[in-house]
Amino acid sequence: MELDSVAHKGFEIEPRVWPLADGTLGISANIWEHTGPKSIMHKVDARNTYPTDEKARLAAIELGRQAIDGELPGISV
Repeated sequence: MELDSVAHKGFEIEPRVWPLADGTLGISANIWEHTGPKSIMHKVDARNTYPTDEKARLAAIELGRQAIDGELPGISV
């Protein structure tokens, strides 16, 4: 399953996944805010690692959703 981006409350969440030396995958989420002709990108990083691409992408999307919903202390978009 390849998830390129997901819409949530007027934002676009783009999951970012990359391989780590130990064979697991790291994640972050780019959160795009499109307002008229401008787009602003907010980046949210996570320290968790994941064994598969699918789990990593789903976790990155959830990370973005939590950031948008204000569920991550110290992070706002």
